[in-house]
Amino acid sequence: MRSIGRTVSLAMVASTALLAPSRASGSPAGPCSLRHSHALLVTREARVYERFGYVYACLYRYGRRVVIANFTGHSITGTGGQRNYRLAGRYVAFEDFYAGKMLGSYYVLVYDLRTGRLVHEAQTGKPPADASSQTQGAAFGLGPTTALLPEPDGSVAWIARDVWSTAPGYPSYSLVPDYEVRVADGRGNLGFDAGPAIDPGSLRSHDGTLEWTDAGKTRTAPFS
Repeated sequence: MRSIGRTVSLAMVASTALLAPSRASGSPAGPCSLRHSHALLVTREARVYERFGYVYACLYRYGRRVVIANFTGHSITGTGGQRNYRLAGRYVAFEDFYAGKMLGSYYVLVYDLRTGRLVHEAQTGKPPADASSQTQGAAFGLGPTTALLPEPDGSVAWIARDVWSTAPGYPSYSLVPDYEVRVADGRGNLGFDAGPAIDPGSLRSHDGTLEWTDAGKTRTAPFS
């Protein structure tokens, strides 16, 4: 279960969007730039944009837009949406979240923009066993991402902040949040490090190795 805004309507719009004709040009024309839209992320290869409540991503090379989200904003019971969009090759990664009285949900999603396929749908970490007591309902994921790093092969790494333990009223309330370093790839959703001394913005990769900083020291893990 994820954000309450991801409904059947997304799939219906997505099926229509994938029928758009292919374009070989490298310009953001046609399906990659609809009227009345505004850009969320633009690179030389692709564009992510929002239009009338739907979020699309489009590779100029293929000229085919993919619906990747359909809920952004506020409701009576909470706030939800998408953030931290990142592009790598033909893949787009982002965080999908909802924070409310009845639901707390934090996921990392990765789409293949050539096929429109959802490649990864991973919780940002495992919430504490009693996290649902903070939402009067359900809890999914550790908390928001502070760094997000997709790779051209579709794998993705991120650092997430534990939002539950720093919530007022939590049984083991702490002023200092914990962080986790995680990866979603062919091996699954894996955790590599956790603790309060992780630099939340230190994630980087090169030559198949993931790097981050914990207590001032560089740590590594295999990646991609």
